[in-house]
Amino acid sequence: TTFAGQGIRSVQKMGGIGVYIDNEFKLDLQYFRDGLGVDLSKMIVTQPATVEDSMTILNELLMKVFYDYPGMPVFGVLDSINSTKSSKEYEEDGTADFNEANQAGLGASARFWSLNLPKLLRLINQKPVALLFISQPREKIGTPGRNLVAGGNGPKFYAALVIEIFRRFKGGADWEESGRKVGSILIGKCIKNQVSTPQKEAEIYMRFGKG
Repeated sequence: TTFAGQGIRSVQKMGGIGVYIDNEFKLDLQYFRDGLGVDLSKMIVTQPATVEDSMTILNELLMKVFYDYPGMPVFGVLDSINSTKSSKEYEEDGTADFNEANQAGLGASARFWSLNLPKLLRLINQKPVALLFISQPREKIGTPGRNLVAGGNGPKFYAALVIEIFRRFKGGADWEESGRKVGSILIGKCIKNQVSTPQKEAEIYMRFGKG
């Protein structure tokens, strides 16, 4: 989320706007403004309920920017793929008891990404647009390893750049000044890169409350 906020700040310095789709319903706008220096007046925040609504809103916002402000840079964020559920999953859940498992909606989100990401790529082709989809790693069931990108194979296939961000040392804070913990040291590892050399790493220092 900090990475996304600093991306929005950067595009604002270029004269552009940021679009933040908050499906987790926990975006801290005060941190974005005071900690990261984001201009909230040049940022659109929306909290849709479903993956279908998320893509519809993103499509409409991009089309409006392309029509009303041609050439304006846009940095769009979806936070996150894991928390974005399909309408079918919500419909099947209905008012069911919490002990009842929803089976009909399984795979619906993955099918949606596979069908609609190509449309989204055609829309932003040759446009000054960068889209960042956040995903939290999940343990694979029955096999060793992790799924770094949720949403089936679609997001992994259509992404031009996949970056894994993790703490250099497990256990939390590890950046100290005068014996006091002031932040974390992170590693950004480029898992997939269609625009440059893949499999490179960067060390990132993130100060608490400042990014």
